[in-house]
Amino acid sequence: MQAIRGFVKVSTPFNVDRFEALLSSHPNQPFVGSVIRGLREGFWPFEEGEWSDDMNELVNNFASENEDLVAIRAFRDKELAHDRWSLPLPSNTLLPGMKMSPMFVVWQKEKARVITDHSASGLNNGIPRSEARVKYDDMHPFGQVLFNAR
Repeated sequence: MQAIRGFVKVSTPFNVDRFEALLSSHPNQPFVGSVIRGLREGFWPFEEGEWSDDMNELVNNFASENEDLVAIRAFRDKELAHDRWSLPLPSNTLLPGMKMSPMFVVWQKEKARVITDHSASGLNNGIPRSEARVKYDDMHPFGQVLFNAR
């Protein structure tokens, strides 16, 4: 098995074509299709989205000004140094199913803020809207926790 952080490419000892044929009457064909595709192309753990529509579409970074590009590179270097980003791929070609989220820079008080536009690439399209809700804590639950602990 070969792994690139977030992407798992599987080398399997069995015949994927034969395995697919054996599962031809399985009641959940979308699941079978995703497993077969994963065995052939690699897996994106927990991904449920459909990428085939825009597999070959390339979305470039929005930044074009030199000072923005310098800020993005500095941000990249910082993230790599803290082991929060994967190392670059051996080639400039994305692996099957990989997407790139474009980045841009917003300047606030002469400080660069690097923004990743997750909506432009469709990167999160596999997350159902019903599961994409965020509820932020406020001081009320915090106060209740303190009260309960006391």
